[in-house]
This record gives sequence, structure tokens and C-alpha cells, in this order.
Amino acid sequence: MENLTAFDVRAANGAHAIRMAGNLLIEAGYVTERYVGKMIQTYESNTRYFVIAPGVAIPHQRPELGALKTGAAIITLKKPINFGNPANDPVDTVIAFSAADDEAHLKVVRQIAQFLQENVNSKNQEQLELLLKKILENAI
Repeated sequence: MENLTAFDVRAANGAHAIRMAGNLLIEAGYVTERYVGKMIQTYESNTRYFVIAPGVAIPHQRPELGALKTGAAIITLKKPINFGNPANDPVDTVIAFSAADDEAHLKVVRQIAQFLQENVNSKNQEQLELLLKKILENAI
């Protein structure tokens, strides 16, 4: 499996964290540079949008903005960062994903939501790697 995880990374801010996760997607051939730029642009215009649960951000974009195939990259932050969502900040886990189409988008969001429900108080490295494996297996 491609290198789609990075744990205990240092990020200066939310945009930097999104860039790091996005770079993993670019390097593995899941998205274009434009896609990552659009994720950062969305974050900068609405910082709270990607933060869907306590400590978790899921940056993504529309498929037509540069998603090459469905996939995900997961990073955890050494020092949690405020993304601008008072209810769910600070963020310590960034799950950036791409989807080939709208159906795949919904499938990935459902998988992430199910993972968060099952692991509400614990997101360890092994669990996150299993989530990534599940997303990638279902993308085929």
C-alpha cells in the first residue's frame, strides 16, 4: 500500500496540515495539485467546514476539481491545531480524501462516520490504518 499515513507530524496551522495530508494523496496519484489547492482554499474561506467531530477534520473537494481516483490519507498531529470550529477544536487527526464521483464521496463519508462512532474516544494508529485500508479496499 502506498505511503498514505503520517503520525505525530508538526503543522503550523490548519492549512499546513491539509497541505501535508494532500501531498500524500498527490504523491500516491489520487489527486492533482489543483485538488489540494482547492481544499486549502475552502479551509481558508470557511475554517470550520471540514471539522466534523471532536478532533477530526476531513478535508476534501468535488471530484471534478482534481480527484483522479477514490482514496484517503491520514495524518495525526503532534500538537493539536484549532481549525476554527469551537465545538470540535482542537484537531489532532486529519483524514483527507478524494472521491472519483458523488457515490464514492458518500461511501467514504459513511465509512469515516462509522469509524468515528465506533472509536469515539480513541483514534490510535492501528485503528486509523484499518480505516484507511477499508476506504482503499472499497474504492476498487
